Amino acid sequence: MISASSTFDAQILDRLIDWHDAPANAPRRLDLTWQDAVAFFGLPSDTPEATEASWDRLYAALEPMVADGRVLGDLYVNRLRDLRPGYRGLRARDGDTAARLEADRAALDAARAALDADRAALDADRARLDRMDAQLAARTEAAARDAELLTVRAEKLAAGEAEIAERDAALHDRAAALDRETIAARRETARQQARAEADMAAARQWRMAGVGMVVLAIIAGIVGAVTQGWI
Repeated sequence: MISASSTFDAQILDRLIDWHDAPANAPRRLDLTWQDAVAFFGLPSDTPEATEASWDRLYAALEPMVADGRVLGDLYVNRLRDLRPGYRGLRARDGDTAARLEADRAALDAARAALDADRAALDADRARLDRMDAQLAARTEAAARDAELLTVRAEKLAAGEAEIAERDAALHDRAAALDRETIAARRETARQQARAEADMAAARQWRMAGVGMVVLAIIAGIVGAVTQGWI
């Protein structure tokens, strides 16, 4: 982990190197009063107290950097003269840059790995959705076939019901005709029976009349015989 002092040192070196790398500043020396130095390095300077605290912090950071050669120049209690980056400072900046590049590369690799994982998860989800779509299509096709079969069965059932209704109507008509024929037959039978009874009654009357005539004839013969003295 990079400490706060190391970060601040790196900010100081970056500012010095940027200033000296600018073509317009090439022939000039960087000489600053302590107030200008605070502003130059972008430290807080809203109040005199903040400016003084910023100068103390800057001086405390520059002193070891000048001592170990990372920064060249002269430090005074109230000003800086000919301040410039040293060889070790440039190496340190390059090392920080390399470290940052390495950290950025590691972060990029981690992001790429996360992206690959997301892509793999997305591919898996897409494959799962494709399988679900295929299953849904198969179910839809099966449902369509079932619906077609149900339609055929419903049509057959409707045709059967229509045929049954037609046969029922025909049977009803035949039953009604049979009822009418039965009633007519009963009436005809009753008429024939009444006629037969009348004929039988008439026949009995004729038989009785014939028997009476025979009896009368016998009686008349007997009477005649008696009269003639035959008996």
